[in-house]
Amino acid sequence: MAKYIHMNRHIKPDGPRLVTEEESREKFRYSKEHLECLKEGVEVWNKWREDNPDIWPQLIGANLQDQDLSGYDLHNAFMQHANLSGAVLKDTWLSCAHFEKANLTGADLSGAFAEWALFYGAQMNKCIAMESNFTKATFENASAVDANFASAIFHNAILINTNLTNAYLSSTDFTAAKMNDANLKGAVLGLTSFVNCDLSNACSLELCEHGSYSYIDHLTIQQSGHIPIAFLRGSGLPELFIDYLPSILNSAIEYYSCFISYSHADKEFAIRLYEQLQ
Repeated sequence: MAKYIHMNRHIKPDGPRLVTEEESREKFRYSKEHLECLKEGVEVWNKWREDNPDIWPQLIGANLQDQDLSGYDLHNAFMQHANLSGAVLKDTWLSCAHFEKANLTGADLSGAFAEWALFYGAQMNKCIAMESNFTKATFENASAVDANFASAIFHNAILINTNLTNAYLSSTDFTAAKMNDANLKGAVLGLTSFVNCDLSNACSLELCEHGSYSYIDHLTIQQSGHIPIAFLRGSGLPELFIDYLPSILNSAIEYYSCFISYSHADKEFAIRLYEQLQ
């Protein structure tokens, strides 16, 4: 059975079109003309994009290792399977760009504007993306081990099954993000926002490192199911709130059992005590 990847995902109500991975490689190979223009520099490239707004760059599978693409206009660009390891994309416009299964290992995306961008299955280990905007971007099945997303914005982003092991997430904003089955083992948190965030089945939350408190609201707690107490405590939730979470979530509070030992002379008092504890 052919594997499918997302293609042509833009801000449209009808959603993305799906093509096979084989079609992606054969029909949408990178354009030598586009690649040569890209390497002529940011001013030439951005002027070409301005003069040709209906042309979407075809850079699938291109080798852009260690290239400085800072400030480039790469919105709507097709860059699936491209080698961008070590590349610099600071302050680059990446809206609706396609990076499915691209290699972004060690790349620098700091300050990038990447709303609706697709990073499905991308390799982003050790990448730097401080203060980047990934609103509504997709990182499903991506690997971002040891990545630095400090102060990045992930509003309504999809991070399902994303590997964030040891990622630096200080002041990162995951408001309304889908983080089902994400792996946060060893992730560094502090002033991190998990407001209205779905953490269902997220892995190793109890192993996060907390440099400071984080923001977690009742919507996150309601939709995420069981969240390890160590994670809630490390995020700064008060102990009293944690104790009453079961009742807040409309589940029974688990009480500890108690054995009352008494002499015959104290029987009446023991009965009253027992009744009060029910």
